[in-house]
Amino acid sequence: MKKLTEKELNDFNDARVAYFDTKSDLADVTIQLERYKNRKISLLMDIEVYEDRLKKIQNEIHEKYGDVKVDFRTGELHS
Repeated sequence: MKKLTEKELNDFNDARVAYFDTKSDLADVTIQLERYKNRKISLLMDIEVYEDRLKKIQNEIHEKYGDVKVDFRTGELHS
C-alpha cells in the first residue's frame, strides 16, 4: 500500500487545519456582522423614538418659555 511521506502528511494536515480554521473564523465574522447589522437597525429605531421625544420636550419648553437655551446641568434658562 502506498503511503504519503511524513512531510507530505504534515503539509496536507497543516493545509487542512488552516482551511477549516479559516472557514470557522469566516463563519464567526459573518455571524458578528449580522449581529451588528441587527443592532444597528435596533439603534436606528431607538434614535427615532428619542429624537421624537426630544423634539416634543423642546417644543413644550419653547411654548412655555419662548426662544431660550437650557443649561443642562442647572436647568437655568438663557435668552
